[in-house]
Amino acid sequence: MTGKSKLFLSLFCWRPYGTVISTFSLSLPPSLFSPRQQSDKYEGNFKGGCFNGQGTYQYASGNTYEGEWRNDQCDGHGVFTDSRGSRYAGNWRQDTMEGRGRYVDALGNQYEGNFRAGKFDGHGILRYTDGDVYDGDFHAGMKDGSGNLQSSDGSLYKGMWRDDRRHGWGAMYDVMGGLYEGEFLDNVRHGRGIYRWPEGDVDCSMYEDDRRKGEGVAWSADRKKSWQLMSGQVDAEASQSEAALIAEKLGFPVPK
Repeated sequence: MTGKSKLFLSLFCWRPYGTVISTFSLSLPPSLFSPRQQSDKYEGNFKGGCFNGQGTYQYASGNTYEGEWRNDQCDGHGVFTDSRGSRYAGNWRQDTMEGRGRYVDALGNQYEGNFRAGKFDGHGILRYTDGDVYDGDFHAGMKDGSGNLQSSDGSLYKGMWRDDRRHGWGAMYDVMGGLYEGEFLDNVRHGRGIYRWPEGDVDCSMYEDDRRKGEGVAWSADRKKSWQLMSGQVDAEASQSEAALIAEKLGFPVPK
């Protein structure tokens, strides 16, 4: 076996970086919006025969709201706690979480940021009980836009999201010290990508369903040697000009 074959037999095997994305859904108990019961209790200000100003409402279910009211609706700043232990403190508009707020679910997962129509929407920080932290954009309750996910296992993703999944251009720092920069589709590497190995070697390839696919190119750590790849495996040695041409076809400059 040649030195070249020994090197790439281990170097260019596929390494998984993990694709599990922490997630939890946000929902308020139906009793917040259901008809009020005679056994419910309200203590606070009234105006025009309606709850207006500061007040505390205790639902028969065990849920409570303490804060500002306007015409019988939660409106302004208030704190809602349900009987299961989840809690929201922040801005309200017409019985709906709207604006800045902080939500903690019954398990201890925490979100702090912007709300729209009762869901995470805009910029926010999501802290999970397993240690994962997401800092970025949300839309309609899901990670959507640009954001960073620092995982408890040490991996870090910086890039684009859609519907709670990695989607678009991003950079993934894996637990072994490698770095993938390229395209993601539906949470996996898919499209053009460049991988920088902890040892200093670099390869450029197309990816499909998280694996290298088709023609690619690789360089040694000192960039003095280069190889043509086929689906992640060494196909032949390549001159520097040949390697540069392959990289150009993939849309990448020769790595430094």
